[in-house]
Amino acid sequence: MIYHTMGMIQASVRNSLHLLDDQSIEEDLNAFRSFKDQNDMVSKISNQDVKFTSNIVDGKLYYDKRYYYRGQSVFVESFEGNEEKKFAAIIQSIDTTKICLRKLIDNNRLYITLHQLQKGVFTLRKRIFN
Repeated sequence: MIYHTMGMIQASVRNSLHLLDDQSIEEDLNAFRSFKDQNDMVSKISNQDVKFTSNIVDGKLYYDKRYYYRGQSVFVESFEGNEEKKFAAIIQSIDTTKICLRKLIDNNRLYITLHQLQKGVFTLRKRIFN
């Protein structure tokens, strides 16, 4: 509702006041605290698992103190189980969370996530031609 008094327009605002009882406030606070504690534990555990630093900046992969870019030849080492596999590949694309590689042996595609690189499941090395 709008009232007009002495050349000024005033709007009446309807305020609603909701009161919570103490028990519901305590339940909400406990829920927030437990959520915060769980997040702190997850961040501590995930930081312990990181062996290599890796992130993606401007479409380039920064991994193990080196930059890798699209079209670059690399050596990939995978440590799955007790086996260690090494093969040559070319970086096809670098996404925000994963890297697409094309194996030179059989031209198959391989997707590696940043988390796998950080944990050391896969490692990348630059392939240098002499």
